[in-house]
Amino acid sequence: MKHFFKFLILMILLHLIPADASARSNDRLQNTRKAWNVEMQSVKTDYLAKKLDLTDVQREKFVRIYTSMENEISQANGEARKTIEEVRTKGKAATDADYRNAARVAFDLKAKEGAIEKKYFAQFSQILTPAQLFALKDAEVQFTKELMKKHSSMRKNNRNQKNRKN
Repeated sequence: MKHFFKFLILMILLHLIPADASARSNDRLQNTRKAWNVEMQSVKTDYLAKKLDLTDVQREKFVRIYTSMENEISQANGEARKTIEEVRTKGKAATDADYRNAARVAFDLKAKEGAIEKKYFAQFSQILTPAQLFALKDAEVQFTKELMKKHSSMRKNNRNQKNRKN
């Protein structure tokens, strides 16, 4: 009987360790994502500030406002992803109403993002010149293109290195 309890306690501990390790791993992953997002936000606002040729005073205000806008857009995207993922998780158990709601959320997302950007337009108008305000959207597109180009290049280099090892 004494060995049975030792065995039972050992089994319970063995089952708890992976769950705890998995939870810590998820926490680490979320913290890594948050840190990456903060870093990317900083890189993006630095890039935009340079492209728009902002003064130090403009830059300080711009970064604060742009970061706030990006956070609000990110939150809207997160809410939409959550709704869409819930339907995917349901799989065949999802109802037509579930699909309709998720589709509506997906279609409405761009409008929601646009409304958020429009809300911040007035604030940007107070700190940016009309020419800088006009150039902002082009600079955002240019940033995304350069980011994608670098990402593609890194993936290509990684594939080439893996092929050399094989």
